[in-house]
Amino acid sequence: MDFSELFTESVRQVRPLARARGLVSFFDYRGPNIDLAIDGDLMRSAMHRLLLTLTESMEQGFVTLSAEAAVAGTGRWLVTATAAGTGLLAPDDALARVLHRHGMGGVDVAGPDMHLAWRESLATQPAADVALSLHKVQGKGLAITWQAALSARLIDEPAPAQADGARAWLVTDTPGGLDSVDYRLRRQGWHVTLLRSLHEAQALLDAAPPAGPPMLLLVAESARTTLAGLERLTQLSPATWRLLAVVNGSPALQARGSTQVDVRVLPLSRAEIDALARHVDPCWSTALSRQTSPVPRYGQAMRRVLAVDDHPVNQLVMRGLLELLGCEVELAADGLQAIDCCRTRPPDLVLMDVHMPRLDGLEATRQLRSLQRQGMVPPFPIVAATAMHSVQGRQDCLAAGMDGYLEKPLDVQALNAEIHRVLPMQPLHRDGHLPP
Repeated sequence: MDFSELFTESVRQVRPLARARGLVSFFDYRGPNIDLAIDGDLMRSAMHRLLLTLTESMEQGFVTLSAEAAVAGTGRWLVTATAAGTGLLAPDDALARVLHRHGMGGVDVAGPDMHLAWRESLATQPAADVALSLHKVQGKGLAITWQAALSARLIDEPAPAQADGARAWLVTDTPGGLDSVDYRLRRQGWHVTLLRSLHEAQALLDAAPPAGPPMLLLVAESARTTLAGLERLTQLSPATWRLLAVVNGSPALQARGSTQVDVRVLPLSRAEIDALARHVDPCWSTALSRQTSPVPRYGQAMRRVLAVDDHPVNQLVMRGLLELLGCEVELAADGLQAIDCCRTRPPDLVLMDVHMPRLDGLEATRQLRSLQRQGMVPPFPIVAATAMHSVQGRQDCLAAGMDGYLEKPLDVQALNAEIHRVLPMQPLHRDGHLPP
């Protein structure tokens, strides 16, 4: 399990919430790539708990989400993940409730300054202890650190590619919205220009800059910078790699495979940043290959979907549609069974009915989200599949913590589109394989 990829995916899970709370996030991974010898679901649960705790503790500010790995001995690596932020920190009583929801009850957070450290067990084989620390500064800053010495092996990989001054234009209308991408591109030798709109980019292209169009045009999706707007840009060179950077769950992800724009989820992984540089690095490319941008290629591994419904006929329909779409399917008849299934064998996606005996879909979703906050279950999307055709019904599902909403009777095209939104296809590596 590649720790850098796992941490990147964990950050992607919380970025939509961070954005909704007015938080600008900075992401980074330092150190070599390592393959952790522990259960992936366990590690995903721990990282989700850490990142979500900070995100729910702040509004209207700036957060840094970073991780690193360093040698700790033969076959052992010191793995550190830090979530830190400044801005509008929750009041002490609200902060205490957030920590309690995330299984950190009993922590005294009173006062403007505070530093606490404690240890928890991590149920791995062999067992490992986790050192946790929480630091509050002047009532405006909060930092939470997770650290453990874990068994791992170094992933053998070539030296990072270098862009050697190739030009990249980054377009965002949110101050700081692409700061981490800017920093990481410059670190690999790109000459970066920051622009505030697609209109500004088009004006520069129309002016025919002496150096020509950029080799990379990376646009952060927003209400004003959209996939359609990026597709309409003219005067671009065939060599320009057009990339739309979106948050997890964006409808633009449904367009993967049907547009020449490369749609990627922020933050970009270490491998994705390196792939951008390989396009222009003479050690990895040729003069001919640099004349055209890479064609976006995506693939999808088989996904495990838990379909939850109390009616046998609906279960048959759900199973048939999901298997038609290439999914592995497990069934549950009510919310209690669904929770048991998720704790025993976490799925990639839950398709949840709402009205069921014993425990309905709304309460089951609330309990699953609570388990995820405590780090007991890894994160996964939950989509409602219900006969409630009302605005209030949709709002109730989203308020309970669901990621999407489908109306019964289920339509295969709508189901397929929703799966591709919450479980998007993955960019293929240069060798044509999916990421591990």
